[in-house]
Amino acid sequence: MNEFVAGDAALDAGRFDPDSAERSWTLPAHWYHDPGIHARERERIFRHGWIYQGHVGDLPIAGDRFDGQVDGTPILLERSADGKIVATAPWRSPRVELLAGFVFVNLDSDAMPLAAQIGGFADDVYRCCPRVDELVRVARIERAVAANWKTVVDNNHECYHCAH
Repeated sequence: MNEFVAGDAALDAGRFDPDSAERSWTLPAHWYHDPGIHARERERIFRHGWIYQGHVGDLPIAGDRFDGQVDGTPILLERSADGKIVATAPWRSPRVELLAGFVFVNLDSDAMPLAAQIGGFADDVYRCCPRVDELVRVARIERAVAANWKTVVDNNHECYHCAH
């Protein structure tokens, strides 16, 4: 039995193997609707993880701003006069890190740096799109989806099978 430690107790991850996609099945069904699991995810993932907010192209010049959010907490991102991208939230200043032109925030001031957590991600991105940090957004479409976040991610990963 695999266990995922979250909060004060371990959760039975069923036949999920964090070390091998080939040996894994999907997460147990109750992980998609159990309020207790969701509360643990909010605390362990969203309040302490690096969450994507946008692209550096969304803030091309000093004074540009856009609204983001983490777990329902509004985040204001802004390009400061010195060219840095900074973030404010109602109760603290989130950390901001840029990676391959992508803007991430973390509500945990003690979190491990993003690059240390994701290894060669930036190298992989630049191999596929060498000028990714120069991209410019031409449209943004947002939709509210009445589903557990894992369902949305699972369905989005289905596009790994789509022709590009």
